[in-house]
Amino acid sequence: AKNVKALYRRAATNAVLAKTNKTNSEAQEMCAEVKADLMKVIEAEPQNKEARAELKAVQEHLKQLKREEREGEKREFSFASTLSGMGFKEKDLLGDGSVRKQQVSTGDGGKWLNEDWLQWTSRTKCVIHVAVSSVQEGRSDPVSLSFILGDPDMHEGINLAVKSMTKGEVANFTFARQRLAADSGLTRLLPKVEESCQWQIEFQKFVTWEDLDRNGERLRKIHEEGYGACLAEDLSEVFVHWRLTGPDNKLVHSTRYTVRMADGQDMKQVEDEDKVAPSFIVGESAWSPVATLCRSLKQGGVAELRLKDVPELPQDPNNDDVSAKLSMMMNRGSTAKLSHCTVKVELERVVPAVTGPEDSRWQGAETLLQERFHAEHLLEQGYEQAALARLRRVVGWAQQLPATEATSVQEDVALARTAIGWACACRAAPILDSGSVSSDVLKAARKDMDEAEEHCSWLESHSHAGARLLRAKILVVNDDDFANAHKQLLEAQKLLPEDKRVQEELRKVKIELRKEEEQQSRAKVAEIRDGLKRARTDGAEVLPLLRQLSETRCSWETVMETRIGVELKSCQDCGEEAKQLCQEILARMKDESKEQRPMWDS
Repeated sequence: AKNVKALYRRAATNAVLAKTNKTNSEAQEMCAEVKADLMKVIEAEPQNKEARAELKAVQEHLKQLKREEREGEKREFSFASTLSGMGFKEKDLLGDGSVRKQQVSTGDGGKWLNEDWLQWTSRTKCVIHVAVSSVQEGRSDPVSLSFILGDPDMHEGINLAVKSMTKGEVANFTFARQRLAADSGLTRLLPKVEESCQWQIEFQKFVTWEDLDRNGERLRKIHEEGYGACLAEDLSEVFVHWRLTGPDNKLVHSTRYTVRMADGQDMKQVEDEDKVAPSFIVGESAWSPVATLCRSLKQGGVAELRLKDVPELPQDPNNDDVSAKLSMMMNRGSTAKLSHCTVKVELERVVPAVTGPEDSRWQGAETLLQERFHAEHLLEQGYEQAALARLRRVVGWAQQLPATEATSVQEDVALARTAIGWACACRAAPILDSGSVSSDVLKAARKDMDEAEEHCSWLESHSHAGARLLRAKILVVNDDDFANAHKQLLEAQKLLPEDKRVQEELRKVKIELRKEEEQQSRAKVAEIRDGLKRARTDGAEVLPLLRQLSETRCSWETVMETRIGVELKSCQDCGEEAKQLCQEILARMKDESKEQRPMWDS
């Protein structure tokens, strides 16, 4: 206790001394000592209100000292900058005359550039905000825009110019054409490039962002993480407002947009601050940049995502707001190819997804059934990955249920397993058929087929009709076994006559079977043709071969490709019976060709 009192008295004395006429650095050192003593006092006596009050006062004093230190440094830099800029002489930044600078007004003079930001693989990127105008004849209005420092999509000359400036500075630059060679959505916002350009640049501000992929493609800035226990995860329902702005800071689209009639009865889009936030499902209906930001936030969070390439905007808002749909339609033409844009998200509310039988919102079989219906709806819309996530949840939930309850949902589980296996097999099929895929892609396809096989085995063990459909697909994907797949599908058709997957797969398998039969028929006809040639040359009997040909059915393509008709005409000289048989075969082929190609005879 004595030590605690001694520490408090020493801290109080030094706190008073720190406010006397000492230098800023000495005062900061003394405040740091006072802070350390008071922390020890509070650690020993957590309820000591006097120590806590004194600590708060010392911390405020320390903050004030640091602010004064920064302001002093700025004044020094500003004074040095003013001295150097008094003559406003033109500077040759590179020594070759390709980028020349003449200062118009000084900035704050502060040191701002971190060379690490220029490393394109670094985790931190610096976004520069400037206003650029042409000062040549036909002076242009300033164009405000932002870009990543060192971005190859921005002119090299602009990057060099900004690095020579300080925040708030305005300068005129003369650029040679080779320093303005970039061609992108950013540079097309700038004045027209000529052989020699004179542009005025105002360095407005710089902001650091987190580069998610370390390649300048996606930059994130979290302003407020939000509150609550956890982040918004996949399948959570989020109530969120978002807005998209271009590199020139002009608004492209906002979920707060509403369409109103302006003067002259023209439609005008305005943001309604009181508009209710639309809801989306993370990983499903939420636009991908919005979902990316939501996964980083809690309820009440605010963040931005800067995108080099902007994915296509949502085709239809996830609600029945007519004005929002009309807004999207009005913006469609101007949002075809967007780049270097920023998405800002304001996450108002998060409703986590039901996690299973242990969740307080679980309502038994009804919850499981709703999950399966939702997944099947997603499959119909083409959202395969999102659908698989929900279907797997159905299977997992059923395994957590008591045996009596699990029996009541067995049909729903079987349908979910059928859908999972079908989706996995369909996804793997084109990869396994392709001969030029990476080992990782091939490994993923085989994993899909293993999962499909697992579900098919379960369905077979439970004698479910879906097993026939799934087994047929697996036979086709793994072995191109169309004959056995056809048998399985015929059985599936009897058991599932309304299933569109069965009908479509049966149609495809029949086409492949006809191709196989055609190949076999073509090979047999070619073999008979060669045999007839040898028999005629050797004077052997041709009738047995002709009878084989008479019993063989073939398409007109096979007739034309094998030129069997030429050989049949030659065989008509091999006796009356052979002649009659040849004529019958030729007549039959001609009749069949008319059925296959109605226009052939004309």
